[in-house]
Amino acid sequence: MMNINANHRTLSIMKSFLGFRDDVRGGQRHGRASLPDWVSKILAELLQAKVRKAHEAQQDFRYFLLEPPKPRRPLSGCCAGYIRKSEIPRFW
Repeated sequence: MMNINANHRTLSIMKSFLGFRDDVRGGQRHGRASLPDWVSKILAELLQAKVRKAHEAQQDFRYFLLEPPKPRRPLSGCCAGYIRKSEIPRFW
């Protein structure tokens, strides 16, 4: 369950996204009737779900970046006796 401050912050974000302005006409959407409470609650829950998924994706990406690079596969077949050019030491 979300705490009250996070819920209030989410509702204010949704209101600004939908065109509500608290300083003009009592917070209505450009002269239209305000949204019903149940609609704003559903929109807040949807926004929170999207934010949660974005944070999970961001954390997964951080874990991916922390993994060490995988070693290169050894050459096989007719190339098995050769060395890659990138593995040859250069002295110049």
